[in-house]
Amino acid sequence: MNEHERSFPECHYHTLTLQKRVEAMAVEEVIAYPDFTALIGEDVRAVMHLLSSARHRARVSAGIVTAAIPGVGIQRLSDPGILGLASGRAKHIGRTSLRALRELGHVEFAALSDDDKKRHNMFASMHGVVRQLSRPATMKKLEGAVSMERQPLALGAYFAAIRGQV
Repeated sequence: MNEHERSFPECHYHTLTLQKRVEAMAVEEVIAYPDFTALIGEDVRAVMHLLSSARHRARVSAGIVTAAIPGVGIQRLSDPGILGLASGRAKHIGRTSLRALRELGHVEFAALSDDDKKRHNMFASMHGVVRQLSRPATMKKLEGAVSMERQPLALGAYFAAIRGQV
């Protein structure tokens, strides 16, 4: 570990036990909540924060990405599963930005101070861009513009792709 890396702070011993089990999961393996409960001797649903911490620690330390299956347990995701997770996150971000835009629409703009008017416009612009970028049609345009190399588009190329100039 170099001087810029932080080690994990101390944590509950159940978190460490759960983390070890999550790190030992095979790709696509599902571990049911009762199995986690048997592992730590305590109802894991009552201490879900410990399982959440264990999943986070496994992701950071071992690159293990998991997803919760409601009412069932935890599944280790394959690479295509992680892509599906990222797609769902983009949809969520878009809905969150839309909600923020709707909330900003209820502001009595004329009553704001000049600084608050600037902040209002900045947030409306930012959330408008995020909303636009997260739309399926925009993502489809971007899919055609990216290469097969593991390299994201530069910002200028990103916006050119959206405008259809690529």
